[in-house]
This record gives sequence, structure tokens and C-alpha cells, in this order.
Amino acid sequence: MNKKEEVEYGDNAEAFFKDYINLASITRDSDLQKDALRRLTAFMQFNSKIKREAVEGRDEDFANYCLGLDRVAAAMHAEISMWLLLKADKPDDAWTELVTAETAYAEAIRAHRSFESMQQQVERLDNVERVVFPSQVYLSMGTIVRSEICSICGQEY
Repeated sequence: MNKKEEVEYGDNAEAFFKDYINLASITRDSDLQKDALRRLTAFMQFNSKIKREAVEGRDEDFANYCLGLDRVAAAMHAEISMWLLLKADKPDDAWTELVTAETAYAEAIRAHRSFESMQQQVERLDNVERVVFPSQVYLSMGTIVRSEICSICGQEY
């Protein structure tokens, strides 16, 4: 790709992301979110091809930019998945997707200078973490066992 095509590709990718960032919410329609996941997956596959071409052409800056695009798409995919999993009453899986989204945004920031603004997304996800996944409190009964009876034979252990 020449520089003009690279800029156009980046502009199109950013417009694509803007269409889907609004779906990263629990109040959005699940079917729209599932469609967004399919489109994000397709984007990541296409972007992988573009990145590979940049690597082969020794265009390190654009290859890193494409890496950043991949990480943003992965973060958005994980975040939308998190909301879908919460709707499906799967909080443990949703937690995993939240961590994946936070990590992917951080990787985008490190991949290329163009993604420094993604720090706002990391901070937003930190807020989601605090509100949606509050700290867990664990309690122990603090008991002392003086005797144990076998449930099979009824004898003392």
C-alpha cells in the first residue's frame, strides 16, 4: 500500500470501530451485538492479511498500526462478548472477556502511537470492573474439628 491508501485504510477502520463501540453496553440488542462480533472477527481476519503485506513490504510503521487495529478490534470483540455473557448469566466467562478487553487495549497503546487515546477505554473498563464486578468478600467459619465420622461405615476417622 502507498501512504495515501494506508491513511484511507486507517480512516475506514476508525469509522468501522465508531459504528460498533456503541454496542459495548448491556442495554444494546443482543442480535446487533452478535452481528457486531461477526463483523469484528471478519475485520480481524482481513486486517491480518493487510498487516502481513506490510511486514513483507518492510513497512514497520504501518505493520505496527495494523497490529494496533487488530488489538482494538479484539478489545471491542471481548467487551461486547462480556455484555452478552452477563445477559446469559455467565459472570465468570464475562470476567475473562473483561480482562481480555483491558489487555487488548493496553497492547494497542503499545503497538503504535496512534492508539494513545485508547487509554480512555482502559479507564472506562476499569470503571466497569468496579461497578459490575465488585470486590468479593470471603468468610471463614473458623471452626476446630474435634471428631470426624466416616459417612460410609459410621466409624471415627
